[in-house]
Amino acid sequence: MSLAAQSSTVRTQVANAVAVIASIEIPRREWLELIPNLCTNARHENPDYRNSSLQTLGFLCDELAPEDLNDSLKNEIVSALTSNITSVLANEKSTHLAVKAFFQALPFAH
Repeated sequence: MSLAAQSSTVRTQVANAVAVIASIEIPRREWLELIPNLCTNARHENPDYRNSSLQTLGFLCDELAPEDLNDSLKNEIVSALTSNITSVLANEKSTHLAVKAFFQALPFAH
């Protein structure tokens, strides 16, 4: 299973599982490359990769505390989310996921 699975249900479940595991690893300063990878994929041309990454970032922000991340990672998350908020109808799903994730990321934008 992966964030690139064909089924949106599977992608959501994997995104949630990744976020839960990361909520244990990241405060221990492990698996820190996950966030930059998700932020890069949040700009991917493939909408499934982009949307899965946005959803994972949202779940991750819900699981982590602001003190779990340094300012650079926080800025990277906020930038990835805001860059997906657009009025382009073709990107409606990405915008929806980005706005939803941004709500979870507000404590990181302090």
